[in-house]
Amino acid sequence: MDYADMGSYTQLKYEDMINEASEGYDIDCDFSMLLDKLNSEDFFEPFSERLRRYISKHLGKDCTAQEAYLFLYDKMKNAGAAPSRNTIKNWLNVSGAPEGNDGPNMGDAGREAMFQVAFALGLNVQETEDYFHRVYLDKAFNARNVKEFVYLYSILHRKTYAEAQDLAAEAERILSSGTDSSAAADTVLINNEAQSAGDDDELLAFVAEHPFSFTRKNETALRELENILADLRGNDNKKGLAEEEFDTFKPYDVKGTEGRNVHSVDFVLDMAVNGADQIEKTPGNAGIKRAREVFVRKEISNQFPNANTISHPDSSYILRKDIILLFFYRFWVQDSLKGYPKGDDETFRDEMRNTLHRCGFSPLYYGNPYDWLFLYCSNCKINGSWPLDVFRGILEKDDGEIL
Repeated sequence: MDYADMGSYTQLKYEDMINEASEGYDIDCDFSMLLDKLNSEDFFEPFSERLRRYISKHLGKDCTAQEAYLFLYDKMKNAGAAPSRNTIKNWLNVSGAPEGNDGPNMGDAGREAMFQVAFALGLNVQETEDYFHRVYLDKAFNARNVKEFVYLYSILHRKTYAEAQDLAAEAERILSSGTDSSAAADTVLINNEAQSAGDDDELLAFVAEHPFSFTRKNETALRELENILADLRGNDNKKGLAEEEFDTFKPYDVKGTEGRNVHSVDFVLDMAVNGADQIEKTPGNAGIKRAREVFVRKEISNQFPNANTISHPDSSYILRKDIILLFFYRFWVQDSLKGYPKGDDETFRDEMRNTLHRCGFSPLYYGNPYDWLFLYCSNCKINGSWPLDVFRGILEKDDGEIL
């Protein structure tokens, strides 16, 4: 793999998707070989290898895990990030564990650590966004997080990590002591302000004038989630797409929906995972609950959408996963109800990309195992398979029992 070209890995994963979709595992509904590959550390790079490769690119030479560790540790120490030697060693899998290392958890602490790396390596704004996207598999710079708002400004102005920390602390102090008397600014305006502020005082004045803007997190994404759910759930006056699929495709020996709330998130998820012919053979939301047994990779299984995370998403990481799964189901169930029109694989990718962009999330990435799963299922449409059948088939046990 060419360490000088981060795009080569993306291209490789794209080609893997095309090849796997054309292999025909779905002909006999046996996806065991595909699952083995998805769960293999040889098929997708773990965080440790993604980070090692990124540092190799940064240095312009292929370096070992030990060399990358020594370089990154010194850089972070000099930047004032005070890293733990063991933490950096684990990130880069210096011990050489066959499975690699999954890196920091997704969340505030993990994101802070990744910003420390960005400051330590002296990355600019575009490079920081690329680093988060390809290595951490998340989006950088949540504009409604005042600390990350300050980091965007600080990286643009080439401030040190220590300087950015001091400025962020002042911004947080202003928020905690200010009163909310202004209308909220939209995310685009907040981002623009972080990049256009001429100095620290101008940046802090914006924080003081728009405190409400930094308390309204993920509003666009939450609205998008609700819109998708509304289509899938329906209401007392209109069938949702999940109920429509059940009524249209249920076998003659499958009972009706007596005792089920067809407008519930549970019913939507049952239909998404099991389909009309299997929904009564599994207790409740078993398919979603046991997805972690099928997908052992942390990037797929961690916070795999369930009724609770969809009803109460508490992070942008979880919310992005929720939207991808539900958008995938809504898109392809509409396709089936319309009679399987042609050419929708490309349309799916385009519409999904636009939705994620509108929500402020990172685009679908072939190097992200979770994203790859849905890209793969959708691509199977080109080869004559219905993406929802493929997705449901992957979630079956070896003995054919739906999870």
